[in-house]
Amino acid sequence: MNVFIQRFFIFISALLLVTSCKEGGEFRTIDVQLDKVEVAEKVEATMKGLPEGTNLILGMVIPTSSSQWFVKLAGPSSEFSQAKELLDQIIETIDFDDYSVEVVKLDVPEGWVQTREKGFLHSSITKEGLTTRVTISKASGTVLDNVNRWNRQLGNGPIDQRQLMQLSKTQTINGRFGILVVLAKHDGSAGKQLQQSADPHAGHDHAKNPHTNDPHAGHDHAKNPHGAMPAAKGIRIAFADVNGQTWYIKLMGDANVLIKEKANFEAFVKSFTYEGQTAKWQTPQGWKELGGSGMVKASFDVSGAKATIVNLPAGSGDLVSNVNRWRRQIGLAAASPVDIQKSMQKIESGATKYTYLFLSKAAAPAKTPAPQTQTQSAESIQSGISFKLPKGWALVDASGMRKVNLKSGDISITGISLGEAAKGLVKNVERWSGQVGMSNPTSDQLKEISEKLPFSGGEADYVILKGAEQSILAAIHEQGSTVWFFKAIGTTAEIVKQEENFKAFVKSVKLPGGAQ
Repeated sequence: MNVFIQRFFIFISALLLVTSCKEGGEFRTIDVQLDKVEVAEKVEATMKGLPEGTNLILGMVIPTSSSQWFVKLAGPSSEFSQAKELLDQIIETIDFDDYSVEVVKLDVPEGWVQTREKGFLHSSITKEGLTTRVTISKASGTVLDNVNRWNRQLGNGPIDQRQLMQLSKTQTINGRFGILVVLAKHDGSAGKQLQQSADPHAGHDHAKNPHTNDPHAGHDHAKNPHGAMPAAKGIRIAFADVNGQTWYIKLMGDANVLIKEKANFEAFVKSFTYEGQTAKWQTPQGWKELGGSGMVKASFDVSGAKATIVNLPAGSGDLVSNVNRWRRQIGLAAASPVDIQKSMQKIESGATKYTYLFLSKAAAPAKTPAPQTQTQSAESIQSGISFKLPKGWALVDASGMRKVNLKSGDISITGISLGEAAKGLVKNVERWSGQVGMSNPTSDQLKEISEKLPFSGGEADYVILKGAEQSILAAIHEQGSTVWFFKAIGTTAEIVKQEENFKAFVKSVKLPGGAQ
């Protein structure tokens, strides 16, 4: 049993005795609402009823691209310790085919037997000698709807959204975003039995509050926010080729927000109309416009998540490369072409057919390692790229598109690679000019602000763009069908100070496969 699950169930054992929740205060919704919601009782009707003596239900809700999966453990709480290994195996190995009713993979421990069922109920898992049963089903409905369905099975009354927040927690389930909920029969038997098999003092000050019915009492939520929903990353993106352009409509941020905004996002995509290389759209209610710059035609704040509209020349990167780039942005591993094709959906709006994708990943424990600031020039390597790090520059974790990621005070220095469609000094300079509030330079002005620099056995086009407040140093190098960009952006005063360091850095870069 992993440490998180142990601590979670120690904590939840106190909550199992709670039948009500205090009013007042704010909370965030975790409802997973899908369009064409089907009545949850359709799933319940396929069940065989709860095992005899059931007083405990543990449910996992895992949203996928097109639906959501439910994993439910039901049985006597006295058997819970014997079911821990099965829960660990489910959390570590379960995976889904988003567009069928098949579980792609699930390793069950020795002695447990998985049986294929019918209808909404995919399968059940049992073990000889135990009454506890685990069921796996695929259905629609909000988390709250389904939790209250389970409450009815236990003979409990319904709970509200606030109480759900007290009994739930996000959990990484084989790399996916999931929600974990524990429910107990209100006669108190489950709580007592669980407390007998766990340390009831961990995380709770029972000396101060031995028998409270207040789920907040005895817990310092500022230090140990068990009821809170930690941020989990997600991306919704729809893209289509229109009039020689590929339009990308993307929403990225907290996975909870992305799930809740599903209907708004899809309506937003369908609202687009195109004329030549321009587009018009209808902004959903509650989305706050932030403006656009460069390639970003418009952006919006969506309850803390960010929506963007970008158009690029058609064929800017192949599908697999683009999807795996988006996956890296939220910390997911690269996927195979076959798996990527399985994850694709379609949205049609008139003659425009969008490819549509939803990705999500549960939040990992926060890590904030101190930047590795160098006191003198030193040879460094990131993503297979070697370079000399100037004095005072610091390595920052490379992630997503950023193959090289560095800092120098308030200046951000990055190295990325893009496909052939990104080639061209002039168009990139014009894009960067917009980022620092400059007008596009003329051809004569471009000659004055650019030069050639030695780079990885070849040459790079170097340019400096000085804006009133912010400035950019950049180098572009074409390597076959790939274009490499190394760029520093920051306040104009600091950029000017770092120009020679940046040039020295560019000259020191050695790309994988480049001349040494």
